[in-house]
Amino acid sequence: MKNFLSYKKIFLVLFVCICLFLGFRFYTNSNIKTEERTTEQAKVVEKVTYIHTDNTFKFNYPGDLKFSNLAEDTVGASNETIIFSSLEPKKGFEIFISPYFGNAPLGIDMIMKGNPDLDVSNSQAVDLPPGKIISFLAKPVGSDFTTREIWFVSGGNLYQVSAFIEFEQELNEIMKSWEWNSV
Repeated sequence: MKNFLSYKKIFLVLFVCICLFLGFRFYTNSNIKTEERTTEQAKVVEKVTYIHTDNTFKFNYPGDLKFSNLAEDTVGASNETIIFSSLEPKKGFEIFISPYFGNAPLGIDMIMKGNPDLDVSNSQAVDLPPGKIISFLAKPVGSDFTTREIWFVSGGNLYQVSAFIEFEQELNEIMKSWEWNSV
C-alpha cells in the first residue's frame, strides 16, 4: 500500500511539473506573438512634409528619416544635395540639384554618355509635370549595389533623385506626393 502512495505522489508531482511547463510555454508564446504584433504596428511611420528652402517644391517622406542639406558653390554654378538618411542600412534617398545648361532635352543616352562608370538598365521615360522624367536602375561599375535613379529638369535645374533599390517602393510613394509650388 505504501508503494502505491509513493507512486501516486510521484505521478502527482510529475503531473504538476508538466502542467507548469506547458503553462510557461503557452505564456511565452503568447508574449512573442504580442511583441510581433507590436513590432508590425510600429512599422507604420508617420509622414512628414519636406518643403525646399526656396519653396519651389515639397513632398511627403517617412518621418523616421533625418535630412541634411549640403550646398556647394562653384564658379558660376550652385549645387545642392539633400540627403534623407536612416540608421537602417539601405534606407533613405538623396536629391542632387545642379544647374542644367543644356538645350537638348534630357535623355537616357545623354545620361549614359555623361556617366560611363554606371551600368544603366530598365530605363523609362515618362512625360509628367515638370517635363520628361527619366527613371532607370544604376549600378556603379565594380560595386555590389544598385540604385533607382529618377532624373528630370525643371526651372533650369537638373534633379537627380537616388535611392538603394531596397528603398524603391518608399521612393515611389515619395515621388507621387511631390508637388511644385508657384513662386
